[in-house]
Amino acid sequence: MNLEHIYRDLLQKRQERQEYNGTIKGTCQEYCPYFEYIERNLRGDINKYEKNILVKKYNRSSAGKVKPFPEDVRPINVLVSVLEYLLQFCDFTLESYKFLENRTRAIRLDITIQELECDRTIYVLEKICRLLIVYSYALYDNKEFEIHLNLEQCKKILGTLIDLYNKRNKYNEEFIGYHYLISFDEKFIVYNTFYKSKNILFSAIKCAYLQNNLYIFFKLVRSTDFLSYCILHTYFDKVRLKGIEIYSKCFVEKIDANFINKMLYLTVTELKSLCKKMNIQLINDSTILVDFKNKDLFENDNILIKERKSIIRTSKLIYYGDIDYYIKDYIVKMWIIKNFTKTYKPIINAKIMRKKVKFNIFSDPHETQKDIFDVLVKIYCKISASIFVKDIKKRVIIFEKKKKLAREICFYILDLYIKNRLKSPKGSVNVKTLVQNTLCIVTDDTIFSAIFVNTVKKSVLMNYKPDFLQYKNVNISTLLKYKVSIFALNKKLLVDTNTKYYMLNKMVDTPQNMGKNIDKILELINISRYIIKNKLNLLLENKSRLKQISILTCLIHNGRNPDVKEDWINKIDKKQKLENIEVYYEEGIKMY
Repeated sequence: MNLEHIYRDLLQKRQERQEYNGTIKGTCQEYCPYFEYIERNLRGDINKYEKNILVKKYNRSSAGKVKPFPEDVRPINVLVSVLEYLLQFCDFTLESYKFLENRTRAIRLDITIQELECDRTIYVLEKICRLLIVYSYALYDNKEFEIHLNLEQCKKILGTLIDLYNKRNKYNEEFIGYHYLISFDEKFIVYNTFYKSKNILFSAIKCAYLQNNLYIFFKLVRSTDFLSYCILHTYFDKVRLKGIEIYSKCFVEKIDANFINKMLYLTVTELKSLCKKMNIQLINDSTILVDFKNKDLFENDNILIKERKSIIRTSKLIYYGDIDYYIKDYIVKMWIIKNFTKTYKPIINAKIMRKKVKFNIFSDPHETQKDIFDVLVKIYCKISASIFVKDIKKRVIIFEKKKKLAREICFYILDLYIKNRLKSPKGSVNVKTLVQNTLCIVTDDTIFSAIFVNTVKKSVLMNYKPDFLQYKNVNISTLLKYKVSIFALNKKLLVDTNTKYYMLNKMVDTPQNMGKNIDKILELINISRYIIKNKLNLLLENKSRLKQISILTCLIHNGRNPDVKEDWINKIDKKQKLENIEVYYEEGIKMY
C-alpha cells in the first residue's frame, strides 16, 4: 500500500470522526504526528534540517480546518524533548531561524491547545523566548530578517510567562525584566513586583529613553547583560534618528564626528549611513565633520547600515539565561558576606552602637578611591578564579572588563559605607537623611476632592504613605521633596497648576477623573525619580566643553527647563556668559 492510499484512508477516517469537545490532552509520543508525517512525505514538504527526523510544522489556522485530535497534539514531556532536539540546529543563520521559529511556534500551539500551566511549560517557553531574543541580535544586520515580527512573538511569549508567574505566585527577575525592556513604548504597564537591582537599572534606561537622554541611554545599555542588550539593541535606530534630529536643532556649525559617535554609540560606517539617511552632509578634512547648517532634514528611503560584534557561545545563554549577570551578582554577594557580615552587626545592636565601625579597606583616612578601586580589582580576580576552579561547569563566560565590575563593586561598597556613617550625635542612624517622601496628594476644599481622598485611602496608593496637602498651602519647594505630586482640583485651577509646577512629576486633573486613574498614578510612581533643583553655573562649573554641551542638551529636552534656550549651546562655543538660572533635572540621571 503506497503513501497516497494510506493518506486517503486516514483522511477519510478523520472526516468521519466527530470533533473533539473540551480541552484536548495530547497522546502523540512522536516529534511529528503520524497523519502529518504521511502528508508531508507525500508532498515532499521536508526541510533540510529534517533529513533524519520530521518535527511538527506550524500552519496558520484557516476557515473550515478540522480541529486537531488528541493524536495530533504532543504532551509536555514530548515538547521538552522536541525543544532540546531543535536547539542543536541553532547556528544563527536566517534559514535556521525560519525553521526554528516555525517549529517552536508549533510547540507553543500544542501548549495553548492543552492549556498547560505546569513548571515544565514555563521551562519550555523561557527557552523559546531566549532563542528569539538572541536571534533578534544575531540577524539584526540581515536585510531579509523581519525584526518586528520576531519582537511581536517575543512579546506574546513574555505576556504568557507573566500570566503563568502570577498564577503560580512566582517571581522571575530575568523575564519580568525582558518584558519591561520590550515594552518601553507601551503605556501604563504596572508590575506587582519590580524591586530587584537589575530592574532598577532597566527603569533608569527607560527614563533615559523616554527623555531622549541619548548619552546616558547608550551608557547604561552597555552595562546590561547580553540578553537584555539584545532587546535594547532593537531601539538603537529609533534613538539615533531622534538624536540626529535633536542635534540639528542645537547645532549650527560643523561638529567633530567623534563627538556624535560617542554620544550615539556609532561606528564611522554607521554614522555615514545615518547622515545619508537624514540628508546631512559629512565633510572629510583632516578629521570627519558633521555639518548641521542644513536644517532641511527628512528621513529618506536609504537603508541604515548596521554593524555588530561577532557573538560566541550564545547557545549557553539560551539554556541558562543571563548567567553573566548572575555570576557578577554572585561574586558581589560573596564579597559582601565575607567582608561585612561581622562588622555590620554592631550597627544594629543598640548596646554597642556607639563603638566605632571599622572597615578593613577604609581604615586609612588618607586612602583614596583609586586605592580602594585597585584593591577591589585584586579581590574580584581572586574570588572569580576560586568560583570557576571549584565548579568547571560554571566556566561559561569570562568577563572581558574586570575593572568595570570592580568599579561597580567599589561604588556599591562606598555607598553602603557612607550610609552607615550617617549617624546622629547620639550614635543612632539618622533615618531622616536616608528616607524621602514618595507621593503627595494636593486637593482643594470641594466635596469632590474629599471623595477622591477617601478613594485614595482605600487603594494600593496607601502603600506609599502619601501626604495630603491643601493647594493653598503648597509651593515649589514643598513639592520638590516628593517623587510624584497628584493635583486633584477644580477646573479653574488646572491651567495655572500646569504652568506653575512645570518641573514636577505630576498628574493634574479634576477629582472625578483622577479617581479613575489609580493605575496611571502607580505607573507614574514606578517610572519617576526625585527632581533636583540647582543653579546652572554650578552644573557647568569646571566641566569640559563636551560635558557642558551634553548637560545643556539634557536640560533642554527633559521638559523641565523652558528658560534654557537652544542657542545657549553656541554661547558655550564663543565662551559667552550664561544666565545663572535655576534648573531642574532628575536625581541619579548622569548628564555627561
